[in-house]
Amino acid sequence: MKISLDNYEEQLGKLDEKLSQLNENPNKNVQTELKLVKEELSNVGNGCQQLIAENNVLNIGVVGQVKAGKSSFMNSLFFDGENILPRASTPMTAGLTVLTYGEENQFDVEYYNKREWATFEDKAKEYDDLIEGFKQQNPEMTDEEIVKTFDVDATLQSAHELVSSCGSMARKMVQENSRVDTKNFTDAKELQQILSDYVGADGKYTSIVKCLTIRLNDERLKGIKVVDTPGVNDPIVSREQRTREYLRGSHGVFFLSFASRFFDSTDTGFLAERIGSEGIGEVVVIASKFDSVLQDVGKNYKGDLKKAIMDCVDKL
Repeated sequence: MKISLDNYEEQLGKLDEKLSQLNENPNKNVQTELKLVKEELSNVGNGCQQLIAENNVLNIGVVGQVKAGKSSFMNSLFFDGENILPRASTPMTAGLTVLTYGEENQFDVEYYNKREWATFEDKAKEYDDLIEGFKQQNPEMTDEEIVKTFDVDATLQSAHELVSSCGSMARKMVQENSRVDTKNFTDAKELQQILSDYVGADGKYTSIVKCLTIRLNDERLKGIKVVDTPGVNDPIVSREQRTREYLRGSHGVFFLSFASRFFDSTDTGFLAERIGSEGIGEVVVIASKFDSVLQDVGKNYKGDLKKAIMDCVDKL
């Protein structure tokens, strides 16, 4: 008989019955092997259950460039527009956040490990040496001017920002293996206060946070996992790898693109190279921050909001 999702438990049960018939065998070697086989059969059954449970979860990714409005989009969906999930101000603070269902309101925060942090420190030193070298030749230029003029690599910039913003308290959280802390919260307001320390632009631990998983006791999230990814082309390599893993497992994505520069070359490149190559079934494109475009265009229509909206939509 062919094994399927509907009958696998029945088939495993029949195998267990057949094995049980060997219980009468007095041979100790047979009994030892029988015990091992039954344990393995139990592991297979548990693995099947876990696999089915995971496959019953709809995985949705939220992608877009830094400041495209990804966190605001999720706040609108799940927190009535309140700014519970902090908005990124730089590529460094654009954290990877997973939102899913849980019987209790809690979140896990995963920190970078020593190996990953050592990579950041090496790149930060490379950044400092590079800036110092340019300054010797161009003493009148500021660091910011040097970065723009000489197009300093974004990964070096981000490493410098991570390391320079990491305080002694945060540095203690960086351990040999990736550390994961679990914290409980009562409601969205408390979550907002806690998150400011871990993913906020000025958070005490923001620089060392690799990933944040939030579990909400919210019926709307049953059977759903939503991943708010860092910006397109995240300069933090290890976080970028984690994002790629989540995208590979996504059934669909919401792709937020600035309405003011809708689907520019960065967006189209990301769609072709990253989304199109991962076997993602559905992509929903959202023109984000439409209100700012409407403000710019609206002054040409003397208060006629409908015509202004139609003009903006036509341009998109």
